[in-house]
Amino acid sequence: MDTKTENPTGQEVNDEGQCDETNAKKTAQWKSNWNCLCEADYLVFKGFCFFIYGAYGGLIPFLSLYFKQLFLGPSYVGIIVGIRPLIQCIGAPFWGIIAERYHAGKIIFLGSIIAWIVKAFVLISIRPNSQYCIEVYENGTANLTYVYAYDLWKTEAEEKPDWVVFPINNPVLVEKNKIAVIESLKIKKQTPQSIPQKVLTRAGLVDLARGIKIVEKDKKRLRHRRVNSSATNDDNNSAVHRSLSQEKSEITPPNESHKKHGRKTTDLVIKERRDVTDKMTESLRYKIVYKVTVDSKEMNAPVQFITEVDKNEIDFMFVMFMIIIIIGEFFESSTYTLSDASLLKRLGKDKENYGRVRMWGSLGWAVTASMVGLLANSSTFKLCEVEKHNYVIAFYIFIGFVAAAFANALWFRFSYEEEIQFEDIGKVAPILANFRHLSYLLATLYTGFSYGILVHFINWFIDDLGGSSTIMGTAGTAREITALVTFGLSAHALNAFGNVNVMLLCLMSYIICFILYSMLTNPWTAIALEVLDGGTYGLVWSTCVNYMSKVGSKLGVVESTQGILQGIFWGLGNGGGTILSGVVIEIYGVVRTFRYSALAGTVVLVILVISQIIASFLEQKDKRKQEYRIISDSEK
Repeated sequence: MDTKTENPTGQEVNDEGQCDETNAKKTAQWKSNWNCLCEADYLVFKGFCFFIYGAYGGLIPFLSLYFKQLFLGPSYVGIIVGIRPLIQCIGAPFWGIIAERYHAGKIIFLGSIIAWIVKAFVLISIRPNSQYCIEVYENGTANLTYVYAYDLWKTEAEEKPDWVVFPINNPVLVEKNKIAVIESLKIKKQTPQSIPQKVLTRAGLVDLARGIKIVEKDKKRLRHRRVNSSATNDDNNSAVHRSLSQEKSEITPPNESHKKHGRKTTDLVIKERRDVTDKMTESLRYKIVYKVTVDSKEMNAPVQFITEVDKNEIDFMFVMFMIIIIIGEFFESSTYTLSDASLLKRLGKDKENYGRVRMWGSLGWAVTASMVGLLANSSTFKLCEVEKHNYVIAFYIFIGFVAAAFANALWFRFSYEEEIQFEDIGKVAPILANFRHLSYLLATLYTGFSYGILVHFINWFIDDLGGSSTIMGTAGTAREITALVTFGLSAHALNAFGNVNVMLLCLMSYIICFILYSMLTNPWTAIALEVLDGGTYGLVWSTCVNYMSKVGSKLGVVESTQGILQGIFWGLGNGGGTILSGVVIEIYGVVRTFRYSALAGTVVLVILVISQIIASFLEQKDKRKQEYRIISDSEK
């Protein structure tokens, strides 16, 4: 009886001990969670994540549209945007080594954040100077054509454009706010800053004619000012339309400066004939990007608005943007790595709480994406009668959020007790060099490519469909919220299905996403597709990190495998994919690019399935061989 009573008593004591241990673990976990939620240090990290990722999310999705507004093609935009992650893959390790070696983490970290602000200011300071709007109005009754040209990006008050008038059938060379008239192939008037004659040729305004009679005219009679494409007003706010009637052969004469300096028309004719080939070559520099016809109530006739750009200037701006991006990204590349290093050291053994801090970055992204979308949609302007959204707002929000992140970064602390260890990459290569891992890395590369094209060019596509910036902001917000949810649920999905099956699901999701985007006609539908995109990204990144950490843990080279993952997904995938997709969009268009991406995803999906089957077969074969050897050895 004593034994029986002792056993239950002993069991009770044991159960109580286990309960106490469980309660202690729960209390410690609850305390850890509470500290992560409310402790001042963690609030600093959360604030930094919110502001820095918010700055990123408020600018990057709209950056391609800003460049598009400056008439850069998708290939140029793809290179500019895609070069960023490639530079970060080089710059981040470099600054990390410098910070560890010289114990300068805080200085490098703060300097990298300042580089964000400097880069933004320099980017918005580059503006085109050779883009023009040319307005053309023909009065068939009076047999006259009214024309003026002005700088596309300057206000009317700055340009003070004047109408110029000439007979419809006379050959002319339009110059900025001026007109040059050819009489018997002799140039009667020239001024600097000219727009090529081919502009009017494309507009159908230039015909051959001879024998134009020069008639003295008061230039003030030829003025006709435009305000907001409506009836013009004088100082007394009364509608003005000055008399412009004149004979068919009457033209404004040469200005007095030519007479004063003794310029002879014969010399100009010789020079014109000598340089005719050069002028034809120079005319190829200019490209008409828009032709819009608007019915003018003031003139009771249609007015044509022609937008013309200088292709050489576009090339120059591309080079300048590239230089700024490369230099800026190199100096700011350490921001994320050093902030993560400081956070992980602060977390100590509670590294599982990293996601609870990082999720504030997704929240910041969602907030700024919707904010920029709404503000840009409400702030519109017209370029040569083509309505545009003011995406400069994205830069100002970016600068403000980065400044707030800098204030949080002042409280970051860096420690250097641990010596930096560099794993041998040779240990990782043999592990990854098999069908199973190589096919998975190929799928990782494709998902990085898919992420790049959808993040950087989906707003471009929505803009082509006529969607507003409100739709873009809403779609970006929906994407980040869905990614936030899937990041939290990814652990359950990985435990239930495994890494390979989750990757297969993500590949199918991206394929479906690209197919549906290629069929999209209503821009509002993009919001639903961005929900699918965000959910896919959350699962993709979670399974990639989990898969590579398992591979690296076998040899204790987790840091090396994570570095390989960063290079494949963000460098080659996101960066290289964005550059490649920009070139393909330039040649084939966005819709066909989406279809080609879906086709490529199907190929990758098939390769992954076949490779996994082959790898499983080979592993089973090797296992049987080993079992056979064990049996043979035991028999001996």
